[in-house]
Amino acid sequence: QYPQHPRHLAEMGNWGALVLVSVLTAAFIGRVIRSLRQRESELASVRERAGKSEQLAALTTLAAGAAHELNTPLGTIAVVAKELEVNCDPSMGVDQVLDDARLIRREVDRCRTILSRMRIDIGEDVSHRGVVPIDELENRLRESIGDGDLPRLKVVRPAHVTAVRAPLRALEQALLVLLRNAFDASPPDRAVTLEVGRRDGHVRFVVSDSGSGMSAQLLRRAGEPFFTTKEPGRGMGLGLFLVRLVAQQCGATFSIDSTVGAGTTCVLELPDSSANNVREEC
Repeated sequence: QYPQHPRHLAEMGNWGALVLVSVLTAAFIGRVIRSLRQRESELASVRERAGKSEQLAALTTLAAGAAHELNTPLGTIAVVAKELEVNCDPSMGVDQVLDDARLIRREVDRCRTILSRMRIDIGEDVSHRGVVPIDELENRLRESIGDGDLPRLKVVRPAHVTAVRAPLRALEQALLVLLRNAFDASPPDRAVTLEVGRRDGHVRFVVSDSGSGMSAQLLRRAGEPFFTTKEPGRGMGLGLFLVRLVAQQCGATFSIDSTVGAGTTCVLELPDSSANNVREEC
């Protein structure tokens, strides 16, 4: 073997140094790009949360104003309808008037229920967090569902899942929204399942229906304010929007899985109150 010329060795060293610098530069640039993308994703998430908070504030203001303005006339209508109902004598052949008075009272009660749902202050509810016994939560849900749909409710819960740290009223309202949607979507003779379980340091609430399911396009829009697939007069399109806000503000996650012809499954996961890593803010 012939000895290599010192100049040739120097050139090889220069090329080696150039390759090393190029590799390090490329790695540095790649890392900077990944950091910038992560930062952009975080900023987009912050902007999305801020936008939803603004929407919630606007809805809360609207609901409070509507409740304030409409409660008085609705109360007056209810009183007058009650007087008509009491003063109607069935023996005088005024059954139609009596039926109309009862219809007015039912519709007034329905309007009041809608206003009550719109008046939910998620921010206030989420600020009052505590350990919620699952038994108490289940009893409150059964009382709110009513006798009409209660026989169709199937609750599956293992004995070791006893509590969850959450705002009780907000969690109850969120689950009621999911259950009512499931009852509306399912045929009258099919059950709706509420399954409570524990996984990976979270308590899972899974609501499953036997409805027709949603297409991918409808699923992408589910949760947008005032978007609903229900018939006019049966929904305001705010239920899933409020569920997402409850989940967001107490560190939970909410997801929907739906297939056309196979029904819909909604999953709400909250930090487990029995786990060591429960966040104090939720």
